[in-house]
Amino acid sequence: MSNKLNKKLKIILTDRVRCLGNKGNVKEVAKGYFRNYLQPQKLAVVFSEELFVKLNVVQKTEDNQMMKNMFETLNEQSLYIQREASGKEILYVSVKQADLVKVIYETYNVNVNKSSIVLNEVIKCIGMFKIIISFGELEAQMKVFVGRTIDDAKKMEQSMIVKNGK
Repeated sequence: MSNKLNKKLKIILTDRVRCLGNKGNVKEVAKGYFRNYLQPQKLAVVFSEELFVKLNVVQKTEDNQMMKNMFETLNEQSLYIQREASGKEILYVSVKQADLVKVIYETYNVNVNKSSIVLNEVIKCIGMFKIIISFGELEAQMKVFVGRTIDDAKKMEQSMIVKNGK
């Protein structure tokens, strides 16, 4: 059994490796796998505490910058959603977080996790709704306009701008 332990090597992944892990993960792998595949491809480095701390700081900095960029892209923006509704403007199908994720990606090319979207109320009628998207400590506020057509939703926003004088 001690022979098996000697054949393992503790590494830090420097990139995503299918069936092994993501960048920054610490894993134990066979020395030959590291020497013959991971190291030549620059997919991993030998584990050390100093390197692990340094990579985590770099990763957190990259993540914070990415979240800041996503926040700046989405904050104070509008989304337009088309839904069929009854004569009383009640939607036949409510708007869910998954729908918002899809529209955000299609409109702004930003991937957000549906659990980061905060809805103050269930969107089940035509109108304007405010949502919050959480990016760690940053919270982007967006307006969602739901109409029978996308044009109706955009007209709704335009009429609000005229009414409010903005």
